[in-house]
Amino acid sequence: MPADADLTGNDYVSIPSIRADGSVDGINVLHGASAGLIEWAGGTDGALLRPAIGFGGDAVRISEAQWRRLDRWIPTFTVKLPDGSTVTGTICAPGGYPPARGFMIRIEAENRGRAPRELRVGLDVEWVWSRLWIAASRPLRGTNALGAHEPGVLTLEVDGGRGPALAISGGQNAELFAASAADALAPLAIGSCIDAPNGSPLRARVGQSTTVK
Repeated sequence: MPADADLTGNDYVSIPSIRADGSVDGINVLHGASAGLIEWAGGTDGALLRPAIGFGGDAVRISEAQWRRLDRWIPTFTVKLPDGSTVTGTICAPGGYPPARGFMIRIEAENRGRAPRELRVGLDVEWVWSRLWIAASRPLRGTNALGAHEPGVLTLEVDGGRGPALAISGGQNAELFAASAADALAPLAIGSCIDAPNGSPLRARVGQSTTVK
């Protein structure tokens, strides 16, 4: 490790499981200050992150996609629409240290129709557990908190913001929504947060849209 490394930051991020519908079960981070692996783990069916895509007003069914691997290891899916248009997604946690400490979900669309279409991309979050792994797992203490400290950036903060944090950015124009277990999703204002005990669900959505000509 370089001598100037920040021991309170993460070293590497991994996505250990991606399902056929594009959902991600959890995000793992090697965390120097915790001397172990931090896990943000998912909801009632185990999924932490679930992409939701709409193109031209119609839902894109990722479960019907064809999957392949770029460079033999990067998962990529393609959904072919009836008119020949395609929607492609790439899910990747790049290797390398220090500039590549993160992951991405990239969505691309090719419009073969005669008119422009709106591409809407949402990332649904259902966060239940934050855990520390050292040989075995144990729940981290305190509350989990969903926060919005910058435009378009959702944070998943452990121990009420005093522990490790995972940031999900949808771009400056992205819309943020959040709620605790039983409530309906509502806009999450900048500077605000919603918290719940570790083990209780927190839900959110990061949404973005653009026009594809």
